[in-house]
Amino acid sequence: MRGKRLHRVLSGMLGALALALLVWAPPAQAISGPEVKIGVILPMRGPLSFYGTQLVIALEMVKDRIAKEGGIGGVPAKFIMYDSESKPNEAINAVKRLIERDKVQIILGPFASGECEVAFPVANRAQVPIVSPASAKPGISAANRPWTFRNSLTTDKLYTRLLKKWVEDKKIKTVVILYDQKEALMKIDGTQVLPALLAKHGVKVLDSLAYLSQDVDFSAQVTRVKEIKPDGVVLSSLPEAGGLIMRELGKQNVKLPMLGSIGVTQRSIEIAGSAADGLMTTQTMWVQSPDPIMRDWVQEFLKRQGKDINPTFEAGSMYDTVMITKMIMETSKISNKPEDLQADRAKLRDGWQNLKGYKGISSPSISINADGDGEKATILLEAQGGKFRSLE
Repeated sequence: MRGKRLHRVLSGMLGALALALLVWAPPAQAISGPEVKIGVILPMRGPLSFYGTQLVIALEMVKDRIAKEGGIGGVPAKFIMYDSESKPNEAINAVKRLIERDKVQIILGPFASGECEVAFPVANRAQVPIVSPASAKPGISAANRPWTFRNSLTTDKLYTRLLKKWVEDKKIKTVVILYDQKEALMKIDGTQVLPALLAKHGVKVLDSLAYLSQDVDFSAQVTRVKEIKPDGVVLSSLPEAGGLIMRELGKQNVKLPMLGSIGVTQRSIEIAGSAADGLMTTQTMWVQSPDPIMRDWVQEFLKRQGKDINPTFEAGSMYDTVMITKMIMETSKISNKPEDLQADRAKLRDGWQNLKGYKGISSPSISINADGDGEKATILLEAQGGKFRSLE
């Protein structure tokens, strides 16, 4: 009897101990130090400064959110930002400073593909994770594995559904392409990506008309379009130039179906006015979406901006890029100790590479593919009455 009672007591104690072990777990490793340093490179001057201004507003929004949430793992976030001036060489210099002098955990940026082409190799050789919130030229991340990432959809994938619908709905057989020969992504889209996709649909490019980012007079290009008489016009442009080209098309009474590249945004149709009506384009983020999360985010953005210029999808992507980085820092349990800096950077690299299905502002589902590029759903849009409407 005594043995049985002892057995029951011991069994009970072991059971209680087992239960306690299930309930209790060692506390998660806390992030240490006075601050978590994150590098940021944005184009605050030069032809891409419009985007830089938008991304800074998004960055301020997310910084305030992080501060209200108690920092990153309980430690304040310090964002060290440099201006690339829209120049590839300045982007290289900024990457070097952030790595060698500032000792950041991760670099967010640069913005443009031309900057990323030269800055990504520097970060990759130094084994520092770097994430562009916007670069979309195909192949840049793939050429600089495994430390480089882009929270954006490359344009060869972005335009696939758009081209099919535009060509079929508008019965397009011939086009003229107007493209910015100075900005790297606009040039590659206008001379390679879009022509290749158009060719798959049997569309002939009758002419390609180049211009420079800073141009404001497009009367000669539009006069040439009138002479050629294509079925449609393709714009591979930054926002301002895209808007001015459409305005000139309207001025010269050229009424043709228009397709806009990734750079033709809400800002473009605000510049063009009614001349933009009918333009078709595609994005991963629709600022006029009735979704309450998007509506509230846009309202907060406009309030901070102080003027009625809607945020671009790149601003949403910047916001998401910071929030994803915060999530990875906390879930991967970086220590933030100086002696663990390289180990922490490796954790951030792995976290970005394994990202799947993050619900963000710039897309309801964000993942990273094997090449280090973003995978996001696209939304087909048409300009009408000064804003975009969904074609879905």
